[in-house]
Amino acid sequence: MTATSPATGPCGLPSSRQFIDPPLHTLALTAAVADVLPPDVRVERQYKAEQMLAELGFTEDEFAIPVSGLSGGQQNRLMFARAMITEPNLVLFDEPTSHLDVKTIIQFKPYLEGLRLHLF
Repeated sequence: MTATSPATGPCGLPSSRQFIDPPLHTLALTAAVADVLPPDVRVERQYKAEQMLAELGFTEDEFAIPVSGLSGGQQNRLMFARAMITEPNLVLFDEPTSHLDVKTIIQFKPYLEGLRLHLF
């Protein structure tokens, strides 16, 4: 996957990575979330990136932190935000709170509960 376009999985569906690609390390948090969007809508959807990050427990002060300065739990929340900002039709979770500290799980849980998803 490149920094600007999602990879396509074996079923032809867009897929997300579990780890942060090195080109994202120098970007600020909000830019790293918006980077997954098509270039022509990034600026107009910047507010959505900020809103999503706030819902996932980030503060406005943290929006400008470079990705390389994030903790492991913050990186997990960033990757989740990158996946969700594209408004996917299907989300598969495999232990979504693994490797998260208690504080992050507490912040993450209301966001997950607020999603309107069909559960299988």
